[in-house]
Amino acid sequence: MAGGEMDMIPASGVVSEAILQSTVIEIEYVSASGQETTRIVEPVHRDETLFWGYCRLRSDWRSFRIDRIRKISLRPESITPRPIPSDLTRFPWQASGKPRRQRPLDRRRTSSYREYATGGSGCALVMVVPFLSLIALLFVGVLY
Repeated sequence: MAGGEMDMIPASGVVSEAILQSTVIEIEYVSASGQETTRIVEPVHRDETLFWGYCRLRSDWRSFRIDRIRKISLRPESITPRPIPSDLTRFPWQASGKPRRQRPLDRRRTSSYREYATGGSGCALVMVVPFLSLIALLFVGVLY
């Protein structure tokens, strides 16, 4: 399976083949916003819905949803050896591992789990009331 578009094989199969052969793929990819781009990618890992690889267009590690691939083809070139981030699959939105920006502590809903647990959100009360009502109904039903 060298070169050319892979019309008969699902994109996931072509990605798997490229990973096994350590070859580069070219994809026409549609982003979440609907923008279509052609990318040259060096795939290194995949799961059921995503694959991770070095994107030459962005010059960075990226994750790609397999269902957003419109066209895919193997290219007759090998993957360039480069260090793979240890946390490659930890950040599916950006595989380079750059953490998402977090809210400042004063803008978070709570600053710690302990504060949330002792804050008395009322959630426990909402869950206990139906349970107590059920027990009362069963108790009344047993009396009559």
